[in-house]
Amino acid sequence: MTHLYQKDSPEYERAFLGCLLEPNEQSMIGDCLSENPDAESYFYDTRNTCIFKAIKRLYVASSPVTTVTVEQALRETGDLERVGGRNYLSTCVEEAPSPLNYPHYAEKLKELQGRRRLIGLVELIKREAESDRPWAEVQIEAETRILSLSLNAVTDHNHDIQTLSVQVLKDAEARLEHEGTLSGLSTGFHGIDSLTDGLQPGELFIIAGRPGSGKTALAMNVAEYVAVDCKIPVGVFSLEMTAKAIMNRLACSRARVDSKDVKSGNSKPADLKQFKNAANAIGSCPLYINDGSTMTIDQMQSQARRWKSRHGVKLIVVDYVQLIAGGGFKENRTAEVGRISKGLKAMAKEIGVPVLALSQLNRDCEKNQREPELHDLRESGSIEQDADLVGLLYAAPDPEKRKPDPRPYILKVDKNRNGPTGDVALVFHKTFTRFESEPL
Repeated sequence: MTHLYQKDSPEYERAFLGCLLEPNEQSMIGDCLSENPDAESYFYDTRNTCIFKAIKRLYVASSPVTTVTVEQALRETGDLERVGGRNYLSTCVEEAPSPLNYPHYAEKLKELQGRRRLIGLVELIKREAESDRPWAEVQIEAETRILSLSLNAVTDHNHDIQTLSVQVLKDAEARLEHEGTLSGLSTGFHGIDSLTDGLQPGELFIIAGRPGSGKTALAMNVAEYVAVDCKIPVGVFSLEMTAKAIMNRLACSRARVDSKDVKSGNSKPADLKQFKNAANAIGSCPLYINDGSTMTIDQMQSQARRWKSRHGVKLIVVDYVQLIAGGGFKENRTAEVGRISKGLKAMAKEIGVPVLALSQLNRDCEKNQREPELHDLRESGSIEQDADLVGLLYAAPDPEKRKPDPRPYILKVDKNRNGPTGDVALVFHKTFTRFESEPL
């Protein structure tokens, strides 16, 4: 038998508020606000929303939160009678057996909120499906909206400054407690980590270079470190190389063996053993590769949402921007790449993970035999504008034309929206396509 949908739970709403009204649980309110930034939308009964807002105002103002102080706060705003007066506040406290149960009540309210949103989305999608809009647009938007629920995305992106202040203070306290640790994902390269404090969620990182400069190798070394060494899920969009070719390159790089010997079957027994060990380590890590060569930015965003929902990816790598398909829009390539770069930034923010994307540089720096500059980014200045960090990768000058292996390389961080710029010294082992930090 199918049960009727329960749109709200007055008992859980009152119990949740009752937990926060306990006079000896002030510190718990901060935890609740930090863990439930969207809590104002949990309530179906607007009276309870009003009470929650009063509790939050008192806490942010560092005032004690009790039934007495909340009653006074509601009286000052003229809302006390509307919510049911002192008796209703007392009822909320009575329905909360223990303040420690607030996470249970919060989860229940969040579930009911999700059900209400899902029903609203189904009705909206039904109307869109019955319209005369192009089917491809309807399909992508429907998938986006449904997956946004599983990602706990909030349809309203407005934030009140009081809740943000609580979150920022909590983050600062956590950083002090764990001094010396990165706030974002480590790349495995100490020079990059020192400039970025790790790859930050919601930010777009661009590594740009000329063809053959090693940018794919550097990006895959980062992906390998995060997925294999840190066991953190990573998604890779490879528009140029096949998934099998990437796997072979990763295994050779990790094993530090020459890929030519592996392909030709001339590997030494010791090298082959290292290759097998590396392949097994990579094969058991949370690394997900999509090697579609004609993907649009909309298709990428859709796939990224699935990765996030199903596998909990914490980093997305895109190789590379100029190969992303335009999607059929009638516009020149510069405008097209600009729209794509904005889409990559939007993807990072929506899914809440760092996006590491590769980009081509034009020929000017090679022609003029100089270091690359930001204006060398190929086809669009929008990449520079949308990116939070831009690193320009090139080989260190080699006046004698010896082309040593390993060879010194430089990642020139020319833009860093949230930190310093500067050069990162790297060493590139071309034989097995592996970058390493220059020894300190």
